[in-house]
Order: sequence, then structure tokens, then C-alpha cells
Amino acid sequence: ITLIVLGLIYKFRPPKKINQIYGYRTSKSMTSQKTWDYAQKRLADTFPRLGLALFLVITLDKLFLPFKQQYLSLFNGGLVLLALIVLIIVIERELQEKFDAKGSPVALDV
Repeated sequence: ITLIVLGLIYKFRPPKKINQIYGYRTSKSMTSQKTWDYAQKRLADTFPRLGLALFLVITLDKLFLPFKQQYLSLFNGGLVLLALIVLIIVIERELQEKFDAKGSPVALDV
């Protein structure tokens, strides 16, 4: 639910300027305003869908997996952590592919 809410916040009130407090903050995303805007948009587009998918998976595993509550909580926490790590890797790769080292968009070869 937190990811869904954060995704909606980023969608309707994304951080406009590069800052150290709020937003998707990595060295690549903070290279230029264009990389910053791209990363914030990707996060806003992905968080609600990821949050919904995780909510459904966690709800189903709580209903059907025969584990003790504490083990299931550890499993679900690990699942969320893994999903966030994969999301960061995906966004970082996209930034690397779409922008040069100075944060300028890379021209596509025709």
C-alpha cells in the first residue's frame, strides 16, 4: 500500500528540482535535470503497479502458504526488498542507456 501511495504522490507532486531529501536519488539520476525528471517519472509509473502486485502476492501467500506468521513476514519483507532492488537496477540501466555521462540524452542511431 505504501508503494501505491508513494507512486501517486510522485505522479501528482513529483520533486521538481534535484535535491537531497525527496525523490529517486542516485548519482545517475542527479546528474542533470533531464535524468532527474526521467527517474522521477519512471518511479511514479512503476511504484503503483509494483505495490499492487506485491499486495496481491503477499495477500495470497498469507492465505495459502503454511508458514508461521514470523517466517511469512520475513519472506514478505525479503520479497519487497528484492522487488525494490530490481526496480533500482532497471531504472539505473535505463538512465545509462538513455543519457550520457553528463546527463544529456543519447541520440539514437538510425
